[in-house]
Amino acid sequence: MKKIIALLAISCIFRTFAQSLPDGMQATPQEEKDGSTLPVTAPQQVDYSRKAIDLIAFPNAREVIAGVKYFLSSTEYKLKDQSQNYSNTETEIEYSGFDFEVAYAFDDYLGLSIEAKHVISSKTKITNGPETIEYKSSGIGDPVFSAVYHAMDISRDRYDMNLSLHVSPKMQDAKDATTIKKGNNAKGGTDIGVEVEWGRRVPTFSWSVGLKLDNSGKAEFKDPESGAITTIDSYGTFGVSSKLQWAISPKVAIDLNLTIENMGDFDFKYADGSTLNYDNAAMYAVGGTVKVTLQDKNYLTFDLMGVAVSDRNVTDEENVTLIVTERREGIFTVGIITQF
Repeated sequence: MKKIIALLAISCIFRTFAQSLPDGMQATPQEEKDGSTLPVTAPQQVDYSRKAIDLIAFPNAREVIAGVKYFLSSTEYKLKDQSQNYSNTETEIEYSGFDFEVAYAFDDYLGLSIEAKHVISSKTKITNGPETIEYKSSGIGDPVFSAVYHAMDISRDRYDMNLSLHVSPKMQDAKDATTIKKGNNAKGGTDIGVEVEWGRRVPTFSWSVGLKLDNSGKAEFKDPESGAITTIDSYGTFGVSSKLQWAISPKVAIDLNLTIENMGDFDFKYADGSTLNYDNAAMYAVGGTVKVTLQDKNYLTFDLMGVAVSDRNVTDEENVTLIVTERREGIFTVGIITQF
């Protein structure tokens, strides 16, 4: 509740700041030296209707935005041993699948959306010296439901702002992968988040900034062979983001994105009583998107993103410390979005 109140307070500050700025948008007549007035050509009417490819996306009243994206991701990291009680390991994760999202606006202020991810294939390969083991997973993840309040719009406020509440309830039991059996794509718990996005869109150049607070609820994962339960404590994530968009032609726009997040610490608790404590870590993501207008309200998108995570200490119940280091991830997506 405190996080939600803080986010609403920030949104009020944004709105007050925007309304206090001078308008500077009204055309004024030009005067000759003798005091006569020159005629001024009326400014062209700017189309401020909302589009699915806007940085701060929100459908027009009683419209639907629907999209599907194919994603391909590759992650690598190392686990270094400080005490030499354990051997150093290298982990590679590759997964692919589809991301589906549908959003609807009841009017110019209130909207709802649902998002779901279907992982077609996920492979985790862990190498420890000469030994390599592999785990596989697949399946549909728990959906994310969002309620969005479009607090500001460029057509009436000169800025855009979305206030969002995200809820991803636990819809299925999470199953860990083993060397024999596949795991699924469930989270094992309920996640809740709040987000504010504020920015300005014009025909050729747009920008936005955002703040996000997430709470990943306590999660449980079941071993499909032994039935043993692994528990992950709840933890919070705070993130800031910024985006820029250039319309380089009437049909093509390019986005640049930067996100920085701080992920809180949490404990892994295994059925045999052993534990692993993960310290907090920072995450940095930089990406670019090309958005192509195929025809009116139909779009093709290409995304490329690089992610890096700071070193993270992992301590077991005997106070032996490992370091998760050199974690990096590359993500490519291609998608189609339509608006109707």
